[in-house]
Amino acid sequence: MNPKRVLIGSAGTGAGFAAACALRRVWSRSVYIVAMDINPGHLVTASLMADQFEQVPLSKSPEFAESLLRILEAHSIETYLPLFPEEIVLAARLHKTGRMPSAITVLAPPSSASEACADKWVLNQLLPKHNVRVPRSAIASNPWSADEFFLKPRDGTGSRGVRCVKRSELKSAVGERAVEWIVQELCAAPEVTVDAFCDPVSGFIRALCRERIEVKSGVATKCRLFEDDELSNFARGVAGALNLAGSFCFQVMRNASGWAVTDVNPRPGAATVMCAATGNDFIAATFARRWGEDVQRFFRPLAGEQFVTRQYSEFVMGKKS
Repeated sequence: MNPKRVLIGSAGTGAGFAAACALRRVWSRSVYIVAMDINPGHLVTASLMADQFEQVPLSKSPEFAESLLRILEAHSIETYLPLFPEEIVLAARLHKTGRMPSAITVLAPPSSASEACADKWVLNQLLPKHNVRVPRSAIASNPWSADEFFLKPRDGTGSRGVRCVKRSELKSAVGERAVEWIVQELCAAPEVTVDAFCDPVSGFIRALCRERIEVKSGVATKCRLFEDDELSNFARGVAGALNLAGSFCFQVMRNASGWAVTDVNPRPGAATVMCAATGNDFIAATFARRWGEDVQRFFRPLAGEQFVTRQYSEFVMGKKS
């Protein structure tokens, strides 16, 4: 039986490494993995799990699309998992316009949803229409009357550039590019990431909450995992609003009305793999759904709240290629 042929984009990310590990853990050598990243292979740990590695330009560069299409053809890829926001948007667009072969399954939402997730202002206008609560938000050039705001770039990722600012500091913080930033009301802790899996065909959905107790470089390293009916309903709302299928994650904090969604990633996160330690493998389930396999075997109820921690491991990568 020929192995399934998979391309993992942005393989140097935590989510890329987790995807490669999930594929090998569940399907072993019945899957052929190609990993690609902007870094050379000797600096990408996921390359150790891959059959082939490809170094590519930045996903926002003009050369990236042609490099991607070349790799897809050269390795006869059947399933492609993009992970970086610009890469997800481009992959969805290439698939929609027919530049990518229709036989290739892209594990990404439709281009409209990809673009909405990449623009926090658009996302914050869309979600309330589907009964998903979000913090009060505005373009930084037109804030409401408040003493302090939470400032974030419209296209930001991984908490980069986000910070609290006083109203008196706002103009200098955004400079001449105020339309590229949004302000939100300040929300209260805890900050919780909700990992979710949705199969629109069967109606099956699974959501697991991770309270971020310790965060390093934007990624949770200590979490409290728990189940919550309200946040599971939020997961249904987010999936419906963005037409999401497979695994995705979103962040919530509290405002005066209760939980509010502060961000959505239409893909697994770097710390989604923490759920797998409790028998809830969101990443493996995404591939299983694509291949027509039973997805519910990758999930189980929690026996009460669970605490999961992460530790670093060391890998000898060999010589520079």
